[in-house]
Amino acid sequence: MKKTLVLSICLSLLSTLSFAQIKEVGVSFGAHQDVYSNMSMNFMRDLSLSDEAFNVDLTSFEEETYAYVDGTVLSGFVHIERPSINEGVSKEWVIGARVIFDREAMVSWHRPVVEEGIQYQDSYVFCIVDNEFGLTGSHLWRKDGRFFSAYTGLGANLGITFNPELLRIRQQFPDFSVEQEIDPVSNEDRVDIITYQARHSGYARMMVPIGVQAHILKKAVFGLEWMGGTGVHQAFGGDTYHIRFSHNITLRLGYNFVR
Repeated sequence: MKKTLVLSICLSLLSTLSFAQIKEVGVSFGAHQDVYSNMSMNFMRDLSLSDEAFNVDLTSFEEETYAYVDGTVLSGFVHIERPSINEGVSKEWVIGARVIFDREAMVSWHRPVVEEGIQYQDSYVFCIVDNEFGLTGSHLWRKDGRFFSAYTGLGANLGITFNPELLRIRQQFPDFSVEQEIDPVSNEDRVDIITYQARHSGYARMMVPIGVQAHILKKAVFGLEWMGGTGVHQAFGGDTYHIRFSHNITLRLGYNFVR
């Protein structure tokens, strides 16, 4: 029975693929953001490979956390079209690869200090900076028109970081929220940055894509896509973190083979 079921599924898949064709290839560029549920100093300590980064006295500082982690995304993709389910509506698979550059997760500590009659903001910033390479896949339902098309579906992506670092930034700058005479030459910002090694991480996200495309000339396609969902972040050798909301918006430029 099991062998018959597996054989039926394989034959069905092969039958579908026999009618599939590459519809479109292209590239996209845009902004990516992950919103975490539990960003904290524990997150920084977990992803850091150096205890020395945290050998500072923060007892007189006030903590500020940032749940938002932003980056710039660049990707390439291929659309594979399946037979139409009705007039003007097609089903497609989309497979691709992408890189998210300069993701920055931050926790800061700050306090006011007074030196030589000038009030400064004294701060420490702990920042995990990494880049992510990932593979993407989604299943779309597309409604095609003469000059425009729209689509939605369900997708997923898997990613792994490269070149992860922890930056510890010590900064002092004049407090401009206080009325005081400040010489901009003698009271410049003071910044000290120390870089430490950080753990590599893996990501898994489930996403819903929504997009529109305009058909330029005959084969060129220009589009705008928003993709939103949720996911998990696994620090290798560390803890697992919930990404409460993940989304990106990208501009897409492609070449259509079937128009």
